[in-house]
Amino acid sequence: MCKVLFHKNVLPVSKNLVCLFVSYLYVHQLLVPSTIATYLSAVSVVHKCNKMENPCAKLVVKNCLIHVKTIIIKQPALAEVLDCIIYTQFYHSVFHLL
Repeated sequence: MCKVLFHKNVLPVSKNLVCLFVSYLYVHQLLVPSTIATYLSAVSVVHKCNKMENPCAKLVVKNCLIHVKTIIIKQPALAEVLDCIIYTQFYHSVFHLL
């Protein structure tokens, strides 16, 4: 049986935050798509165990993971822009929860 390990304000995670998580894992942690899919499986299990809607099952998240396979960042400027988007959205999400 799964235990509820998270504060109720943290779950459920939005599909937008999951997409940002995928981007972060790919760009900053340099994880391959198959490893990112494993991380998303863990997110899915936590939501299912808590009887919440699974954000990883959303089409936008699936497409994000598919497109990560085709993204090649050739210019440092593109990585910087992506950084700004990720961190802005992350901080907005965190402070929205408080």
